[in-house]
Amino acid sequence: MDSLLKQLRQFFLIASVPPLAFFALFYFAADESLVNERLGYLLLVLLFLAALVAIPLTHWLLKRAEAKCEDKPEEEQIVIFGKAYRIRIVTMNVLSFLSSLAYFVTVVESCIYMTGMLTILILLSYPSRQYIIREN
Repeated sequence: MDSLLKQLRQFFLIASVPPLAFFALFYFAADESLVNERLGYLLLVLLFLAALVAIPLTHWLLKRAEAKCEDKPEEEQIVIFGKAYRIRIVTMNVLSFLSSLAYFVTVVESCIYMTGMLTILILLSYPSRQYIIREN
């Protein structure tokens, strides 16, 4: 399990730093809305719907992978759980990036809140021993 933790931590850092950097760039570069109000709200609704679907879905995938790993040898556990974890982290970071981009385009504060919430969820998903190995 130590090799899995090391791989997941490295992946976590590589995947999580760029969206934060892009958020800072977009936040300071945004001056005024680049789209009309109606299109801006349509983009926000689509972004929020994507988050509303993606976050519970990736959580479900992670829980399903956890259940699959119960009776498997360690090598298979690493593959199964690692894949589900990577899907969750990539999805959350893509949503965070899209939320930052939406702020740049629309200059609506709700995009900042969305990015903040996604960042908190990403940070809570940091791969620690307790996050991966749950003993009952």
